[in-house]
Amino acid sequence: MSLRPITIVGGGISGLSLGIDLQLKGLPVHLFEAGDYPRHRVCGEFLSGQGYRQLQEWGLAKSFLAAGAVEATHFKCYGPAGMSPVLRLPSPALCLSRYRMDDCMAEHFRELGGHLITRHRVHPADFEPKEGTVWAQGRLAQTRQKYPWIGYKCHLKDYPLAADLEMHFGRNGYVGLCRVEDGKINVCGLTRMAERESRMLGKGRWLPWALSSLHPSKHKSLQKAECLEDSLCYTAGLQYKARWFETTRTKAVIGDHRTLIPPLTGNGMSMAVESAHLATPFIQSYFAGDLQWEEVCQQVNRAMNQRFRKRLLVAGLLQRLI
Repeated sequence: MSLRPITIVGGGISGLSLGIDLQLKGLPVHLFEAGDYPRHRVCGEFLSGQGYRQLQEWGLAKSFLAAGAVEATHFKCYGPAGMSPVLRLPSPALCLSRYRMDDCMAEHFRELGGHLITRHRVHPADFEPKEGTVWAQGRLAQTRQKYPWIGYKCHLKDYPLAADLEMHFGRNGYVGLCRVEDGKINVCGLTRMAERESRMLGKGRWLPWALSSLHPSKHKSLQKAECLEDSLCYTAGLQYKARWFETTRTKAVIGDHRTLIPPLTGNGMSMAVESAHLATPFIQSYFAGDLQWEEVCQQVNRAMNQRFRKRLLVAGLLQRLI
């Protein structure tokens, strides 16, 4: 049996989910987060599918609803040639800002006895030996290769939605809008632009790119809405290419640090939760002395590939059509 606590690097949804799941199973966890809570992140703030059901099992859904989360049941799509009727989602989704959600999860992790260290950036060389360390740091750092996708997010007040979720597809990308806590509307978009242009987003000039993807019938409403500037954030250099890890790889990786799924699927947050839950039984076996850490990494990578391969391939095909 291992007496060392499990170390998780990264306190986003996947890292916090794994920490909570392991603490519920009685395993000690140390979790390192480079930033602090609460804070805004570029995110669609739309949790659907198995991830939502898993949070319900952990008892977190009630906490989110108490924090102001909104349950979404219907959506509407807009495109250059027209719009769809209001349609029902396959299953209800939960909409809550990452500002509130991550803070709630961090507090729940602490209440379960987890040790959370914030404002501490971790590098691979910090851990010798590497056994018992899971990497959940979010998307991989940008390489020298340039990628055209820029993600941006902001919250609006006084914007009327036609459905719980609106998806707008335009010439430069797409944008999703959903209602979160306190009557605010989350606007999260993905657009193609040059690196020079992306600096304009950093100065708060996001409206031209949002309008370029929004259906013309909604332009006036968006221009009249109030942007909550403290919520505005963006991230550049995004790529959406499925990355598979060989089952012989000796590093345990979950969440966006493993691979990004195109946001048009509305499945990124769910995958973060699911990947954490998939890793838990193998880590339990390591802690009990039934698996070596190298075997844990192999099993986790194999389970991730099996669970997400089809999902990522389909999402990648859809992304290329945009």
